[in-house]
Amino acid sequence: MKPFAGALKLLKTKYNIFAVFALNKKEDAEHATSHLQGEVPYVSVIGDERLDAYAIADIALAKSGTNTLEIAACGTPMVVAYKMNWISYLYIKSQALIKNVCLINILLEKEVIPELVQGDCTSVNIANSLAQYLSNDILSETQVKASRKALGMIGFESGNKSSVQAADIIARKYLR
Repeated sequence: MKPFAGALKLLKTKYNIFAVFALNKKEDAEHATSHLQGEVPYVSVIGDERLDAYAIADIALAKSGTNTLEIAACGTPMVVAYKMNWISYLYIKSQALIKNVCLINILLEKEVIPELVQGDCTSVNIANSLAQYLSNDILSETQVKASRKALGMIGFESGNKSSVQAADIIARKYLR
């Protein structure tokens, strides 16, 4: 949380920001906001309220995971940042068969959404990446369009049940 909060504080010097923390549990709110020390206005949302928050946001800062698919489905540009214990990181990196951590980037097999992982996950890098999207509508629109393409690859808005979509993907990619 420390680099995320630091990035918000840096952005506040140039932009009129209001942070929304989309959390899984109410207990996470205190941890998430304790780093801001009242310097950045914020609100925490729990559960399905997060989708409304993603939909109205100008930009999202996300951890890697399924939340990136939700953010993309809401049409919000994002930056992904993730930091973990160095030993865990080195082990996972040595075993990884893929280059990216963001699901959208994995699907597209290229980096459309900036990934700031481990050593790159700093307050300055996060703030600079977010600022690029806040100040460049074309960059934001390009990312949203590419993200929609990735969502289409997994059947988003196809009208099919998820089990049918999964079977179709498996048949197309692995049962040729």
